[in-house]
Amino acid sequence: MAVSSPIYPLARDMRDRVRFDRRAVTTTPLGGTKGEWYTLIPSRAAKLTAFRPRRKGGVEVEATRAQAVTPFDMYVRADSLTTTVTTDDRVVDTRNPARVFRINFIADLEGRGLWLTFQLDLGTATDG
Repeated sequence: MAVSSPIYPLARDMRDRVRFDRRAVTTTPLGGTKGEWYTLIPSRAAKLTAFRPRRKGGVEVEATRAQAVTPFDMYVRADSLTTTVTTDDRVVDTRNPARVFRINFIADLEGRGLWLTFQLDLGTATDG
C-alpha cells in the first residue's frame, strides 16, 4: 500500500477544487494600478492542508490569530497552466467562493516538475 507524503500526494488526496484568479492591471488617474480579478485557470484538483506552526516561539502564532489569517499549504500538479501562476495571483476555493487565499510562495520542492507547492494565507486577499 502506497503511503502519501507531503511532497508526493496521491490521487485520492486531491479532494479540493480551486481556481486561480489574476488581477487585470489598469492605470488610475493618479498613476497607481488597479483592476478587477478575472479567472486565469477555472478549476484544478488540489490538496489543501491547514498549516499548524509549532508553539515554540508563540509570536508568529499569536500574530496570525490576531489578524485572522490562517496559513495553508497547497499541492497541485504542475502543467503548462499552473506553472504560469505567480504570487500576484490568488486562489479561490470553487466549492466555497468566500474562501480566498493570497499566494505567498510557489516552488517545485521535488525538483522533477510534477508538483507545485503553494504557501497560502486565508483571509488576506482583497476582492476589489
